[in-house]
Amino acid sequence: MAARKSRSSAVLQLVPLLLRGAYVETHARGTHRIKGGSVQIN
Repeated sequence: MAARKSRSSAVLQLVPLLLRGAYVETHARGTHRIKGGSVQIN
């Protein structure tokens, strides 16, 4: 049971990192997309 508990805690620690990485990646793509659009419009 102890091994399962430690494994779940490790997963809980990894999930926020994965979510943060995905958010940063999508946010960066969005800003690049907006910059590209504004440059084309201007």
